[in-house]
Amino acid sequence: MIDFKKRGTFLRIDRLCRTGRRYPDYGLKLMYAPLRRRLFERVLGCVFTICSRPWTRALADRIPDGVMGPLFVRLRAIWKRSTRRTKRTGVSAIALAITD
Repeated sequence: MIDFKKRGTFLRIDRLCRTGRRYPDYGLKLMYAPLRRRLFERVLGCVFTICSRPWTRALADRIPDGVMGPLFVRLRAIWKRSTRRTKRTGVSAIALAITD
């Protein structure tokens, strides 16, 4: 979760800024994020967008609990295993610049 909060937050804020939408200004800017981490944030944003749609939730409601529970556990394990290296690489080298 440190990566999600420390790097991910600033990557999401940067994307909001570039698209002209409102964003919180904490007076900090992330100096560098590897391409893999930026791509990971894009994929994560797509997952959040798709899962927040009403039709996706309606579809999930139609799947029986006996199927949805084990499916979720399996997909979560796959997600964690496939993103482990991306999330942990370079966390100790996070550099923020003061923008105020």
